[in-house]
Amino acid sequence: MKIQGMIGLLLWTLAGWTQAAENTLPQVLLHLQQQAIKHAPSLQAQWLQVAQAKQKVALVKSLRKPKVRFKSELSYAWMAQDFARTANQLEVHYPLYAPDLKVGEQEAQTAQQFQRWQALASQRQLKKQVGLALIQLLKQQEQVRYAQRQLLAMNQILKQLQGRYQLGMIQLNDIADVQSRIALMQAKKLLAQQQVQELWQKLSSLSGLSVKQLLKMPLPLANQKRIEQTVKLLKRWQKRCQNPQSCVPESAILQHPLLQALQQKQQQFRQQAQKVKARYGMKLQAVGSYIYNDSGRHFYDDMQGAKAALQFTVPLYLSGEEDSAVSEVRAKQQQSQWQWQQQRRNLQSQAQTAAQGLQFLAKQLPVFQSALQASEQALKATQAGLKTGERNILDVLNAQRDVDLMRKTRNTALYEVWRYQVLWQFVLSNDKNESF
Repeated sequence: MKIQGMIGLLLWTLAGWTQAAENTLPQVLLHLQQQAIKHAPSLQAQWLQVAQAKQKVALVKSLRKPKVRFKSELSYAWMAQDFARTANQLEVHYPLYAPDLKVGEQEAQTAQQFQRWQALASQRQLKKQVGLALIQLLKQQEQVRYAQRQLLAMNQILKQLQGRYQLGMIQLNDIADVQSRIALMQAKKLLAQQQVQELWQKLSSLSGLSVKQLLKMPLPLANQKRIEQTVKLLKRWQKRCQNPQSCVPESAILQHPLLQALQQKQQQFRQQAQKVKARYGMKLQAVGSYIYNDSGRHFYDDMQGAKAALQFTVPLYLSGEEDSAVSEVRAKQQQSQWQWQQQRRNLQSQAQTAAQGLQFLAKQLPVFQSALQASEQALKATQAGLKTGERNILDVLNAQRDVDLMRKTRNTALYEVWRYQVLWQFVLSNDKNESF
């Protein structure tokens, strides 16, 4: 199967593993990302810079076109003999040979493209931040639910222990053990709740929505059906992507807005170097004027007539000024090239990390699912042993803890699948449908 097909399958997987659910991750994530793009001041400022760059292109284009200027003066002089004077001048300038203006127009167009790709890169980065914040929130909420389940189970066990203690069936240290566990779990719950609140605030800051608005939005949570769908789809993807490095297409990485922006920046520096050379080169322009000055022969510059000329300019000696300016621009170009190479490696690393993570999770999720089922069977067996006297109530508490812990581990693994999917899309998603 072609690499593009594998990308399509993986992207389809994200939507596919939640299609049957009422609140899917793509729907929630898309809504938050759209709100973030809409309300991000820095992003709006960047798109304004794109519009300004477009206006600059029009300005630079106008420099290569003819210019017509008209000057008129009406004055009155008080001298030995008072007189009125009018002076009018019509000038026309047309650059016939100005290579610096031509290259400057190309540079302005490249600068516009750079600003556009830069804005797209910031937009994709913002979408990634929103996605990772959402996934982290889901993971912390899972930690809170785990603590709540444990506290519920331990409080129920504590009531039973207190009843048995009053009957003299157990010792006081058994109650102290459970109370210690409750205190520790309560502390973990409070810490997880604090982190959840911080993540709500972070998501609010990114999306531009208030925490109150976010709390009304139903979030996609891990459940048995989602787990089973994800396991099936990951297995299918695993067969088509056995080597994570081969699953990361170089052509898709090169289309990333960040790399495209840096390429435009390099092109801009090359054009700047050409413009510097052309600026110190030969120039030729046509100049025409029509003059009409009249003071009734009271002033020396009374005249009427037209003039046409060719102005030729060529530098003879610049004392190394041109070479110095070109060297400075080429140094910036080389620096931009190094930045491009570094960013390309970073993007490759992120994509390969996501592919490897999905490979591992494709193996881990079925194991976690089986382990959860086994721990649930062990809990039932322990509860049965409690009735026959073979097990004590603390054994039941430990078995319940194993079930809750394994459920949290399994659900967290699903959220990790979603996290790697967000990273994958950050590197390899298509921006053709983005609004410019």
